[in-house]
Amino acid sequence: MRVVVQISVLVFIAYSCSGQNRKFLIHFNNSSNFQHEVRSASDARLSYESFDEEEICGGTIDAINSNLLRRNRDELRQDSILNRLCESAVEKFSKSRFVYRKKLKKELASIDYALRLSGASNRMLLTYCFRVDLLDLVPGASFYCNKREKTSAIHLYEGKAPKIRNKEHPDYKDPVPLKTKTVRQTVDEIMRVFTSKNGMREVNSRKYTQVGLACRLDDRTLNQSKRPTLYFSIMLAGKQMQQVKKKDVTERIMRYDE
Repeated sequence: MRVVVQISVLVFIAYSCSGQNRKFLIHFNNSSNFQHEVRSASDARLSYESFDEEEICGGTIDAINSNLLRRNRDELRQDSILNRLCESAVEKFSKSRFVYRKKLKKELASIDYALRLSGASNRMLLTYCFRVDLLDLVPGASFYCNKREKTSAIHLYEGKAPKIRNKEHPDYKDPVPLKTKTVRQTVDEIMRVFTSKNGMREVNSRKYTQVGLACRLDDRTLNQSKRPTLYFSIMLAGKQMQQVKKKDVTERIMRYDE
């Protein structure tokens, strides 16, 4: 069965996909099922060198299900296929898919195709892709990068780059080092964005029973004068309603919350 699925994916890739879709489907087809370890978010600072995706994903699942339990709702079940789809999204989708909703819509057909080939029973799907700011500094505040100074693990400092860098100069001021957010702060920010996109409203609707998610550091925002950023993808899945008309099935499967 696995061989048949791989052949079908390769045929689809060869004749029906754009470059963007092709990379996504190849990555998905070559990936293996996995589950995130669900855990409460800690107060440890995020690290570039030892970044642990499990801390973020496991903490987010815990946060979503904790919200459901407070409402006496059933928890969402983690789905390995959805995890693989999300992982392929954060690895292969371009930045625009995490910024513009219309750009993400172009990928939904490929996601649905991969879902069908994988034999998933829950085919009503919602997909969310967005970026999360990892810098523990209020939005809009000034900061600069200084790789020579060793007091900040992420080489970022508060304010504007000083003109005086000689420590012996009477007007010299010590730079104020900045830090990344903690795991808990990051999960809180993910939940804030997810809720703002009406994701938690959909979770609470009881139409969706399964969840998958993945994240990845944006390497292009690290160790320079940019706010460090995380790519994050989350998918919700549920069984297609019986009363949905046939002509509406595709639209319902490919729905994306505005």
